[in-house]
Amino acid sequence: MKNIFLSTVVSSALIFGVTGCGNDKDKSISTLKVQKEVQKVSSSDRKNILENKIKSYAEYGFDINKTSSKNYIFTLKEPKKVIETLLGVFNLNFSLDNQDREELIKLLQDTKFNVNVDWDKYASNQPHSIEVALLGKKDNHKSIDKFLKDKKLGAYLTYDMQDKLTKIDFKDIEDKLFNADSNKTAYINLKNTFIDVKSTTVYDFKSQKFEFKIADEFNSSVEIGYKDAECNVDKKSLLFGSQKCQIPNVYFVISEDGIGANKINLNGITTLYSLIKKNSKVSEDAEFGIKSIDFKDTDIKDIKVSINLENIDANIMKQYEDMITNISDDYKSDMKKVLLLAGKIYQNGVVLKYNASMNSFKLLSDGVNFEIDGYNGHGETTFDNNITHSDKSIINNIIVSDSTNAKNAFVLRNFEFNYGIRDLYNFMPEVLESISEIQFEDNATKAQMAFNDSVIGIAEDIVHNGLNVYIDALGFDNMTFSDAGARYSLDKTHFDLDVKLQKNDLKLDANNPMTSMMLLSYLKADGKFVVPAKDLQTLAQKPELAMLGMLMMMAKLEGDNAVFIIKFENGKLLVNGQPMM
Repeated sequence: MKNIFLSTVVSSALIFGVTGCGNDKDKSISTLKVQKEVQKVSSSDRKNILENKIKSYAEYGFDINKTSSKNYIFTLKEPKKVIETLLGVFNLNFSLDNQDREELIKLLQDTKFNVNVDWDKYASNQPHSIEVALLGKKDNHKSIDKFLKDKKLGAYLTYDMQDKLTKIDFKDIEDKLFNADSNKTAYINLKNTFIDVKSTTVYDFKSQKFEFKIADEFNSSVEIGYKDAECNVDKKSLLFGSQKCQIPNVYFVISEDGIGANKINLNGITTLYSLIKKNSKVSEDAEFGIKSIDFKDTDIKDIKVSINLENIDANIMKQYEDMITNISDDYKSDMKKVLLLAGKIYQNGVVLKYNASMNSFKLLSDGVNFEIDGYNGHGETTFDNNITHSDKSIINNIIVSDSTNAKNAFVLRNFEFNYGIRDLYNFMPEVLESISEIQFEDNATKAQMAFNDSVIGIAEDIVHNGLNVYIDALGFDNMTFSDAGARYSLDKTHFDLDVKLQKNDLKLDANNPMTSMMLLSYLKADGKFVVPAKDLQTLAQKPELAMLGMLMMMAKLEGDNAVFIIKFENGKLLVNGQPMM
C-alpha cells in the first residue's frame, strides 16, 4: 500500500515536471520544451513539434514505444536522470541522501506511462488533448494492476497555439484497492485537482478534495485528507520569487478497533514564502498560520508565525543557486559544500527575526483544565563575529483548574519573559562545518568520537571568547492559587539578571566535570528580585509556606516591596550582601 501512495506522488511529480512546469533556471527542463513561437502553424507542423518533444524525453532515461498513430508507451529505464531533473525543478536537490535516492531509483525502475494524443483536439487547442497515465511495472501487485491498467492515475494536458502547456487536470479518483497478502485496503479519493500554467515558473495549483486511507481487517485505520487546497507560485528563477498556499482544512484520523477514532483537524492553514534579491543583499521571508487545531480534548486558536532572514550576501546565494543547478554525482561532496555555504550565510551582519502569536490554547487531561489565553512573542538575532539576540514574550493568562471544581485553580496574569544575548561567540559556521564532516562518516564509533570532539571544541571556543547573557524581565502582574478552601495570592513580581563570563583559556574535559567548576571564578552575575512585601508576609504565615519567613528576614524593603539584590562574583553568591555559600 505504501507503493500506491508513493506512485501517486511520484507520477504527479513526473507529469508536473516533464510537461514544462518548474523553473526557467533549470537547463535540463528547458531542453524538454520544444516550442515554436509563431501564431499560425499548420496541423502537420504542430504534430511534428509535439512528436519531436515526445522523442526528446529519451534523453531523460525513457524508452519510448509508439504503439499507434496517437499512443505512446514510456518506460523509465534510467530513473536517476528524471529524479535529478525533478529535484532541481522543485529545489530539492539536497533533500534526499544517497540511500533515499537508491530506493527511489529502485521504485521507479521500469515504470511505464501511457501517453495518448487526440490530434484533432490538439490541433484546435481543445482541453484535454493529451492524456498521461501511470501504468506501473511488470511486478505490480494484483491489487493495483487493474487500477493502473485502467489508467486511473494520471492527468489531461491542454496546450495553446504556441505549443505551450496551459493546464494540467489530474484525473478524479474514487477507488479502493485490496491487498490480500496484508489484508489491508487502501481508499483513494481525489477530486477536481488542476494546475493553471502561466509560465514555467508561474502557476496556480488547486485541489478540491484529497483523501487517502489504509484500513486492516481489524477495523484499525490511518487516514489523511484535505479540502480546497490552493497554491500560487510566482518565481523569477530556481530560487528567487514567492509562493503562497491556503488550505481550509487538513485532517488526520487514527482509528483502532475497540478504542475508537482520534481525529485531528487543522483549519485555515496559510503559508507564504519568498526569497527576494535587492542590490547586493537577499531577504528570505516565511509565514505560517492556522486558524484552529481541534484534537480530542485539545483546542488551539489562531497560531501565527513569521520568520525573516535579511542582509544575506547575494554572492553566497548565487554560489548556492549555481550549485543546485549543476548538481554532480558526488552527493556527499555537494552536501558538504552546501553546509559550508550555509555557515557563510550566518555571518557578516545577517539578521534573523521572528514574530509569533496564539489566541488561545485549551487542554483537558486527567481531570485538569490547562489554558493559555493570548500569547505574543518576537525576537531578533544578529550574526556577525559575535551573536547578539533579544527576545520578548508575554502571555495574558495561564489557568490550571480542576475540571470538577473550578474554585481549585492556579491563575497567572500577564506573565512576561524578556531575555537576550549581548555578546556570544558566533559558533554557527563552526557547527555547520562540523556537521558537514561528521554526518557522512560511515563508522559509527568514529562518528561518535568526532561528534564528542566537535562539541568540546565548539564549547571551548564559546567559553574562551566569553559571553554576556541577560534576563531583562521575568515576572507577572498577579498570581493566585486556590485549593481546598485555601487561597494564596501574589501581586506584581519582577526578576532580572545579567550574567558575564570573562574571556579565559581554560581547557575543558568532558571526562572531568571539575574543569567546568573552574569556570565559576570567571563568572559574574548581578540580579534583582522584587516582590510585594505584604503578600510575602501573608504567605509566610501559612504553615505550609513557613520557610518564606526566612526569606522575608533577608529582604530589603523599598516602599511596599521586598527586594533581593543578587550578586555572584569570585565563586561567591550574595543576597542583599549576605553570603549564601
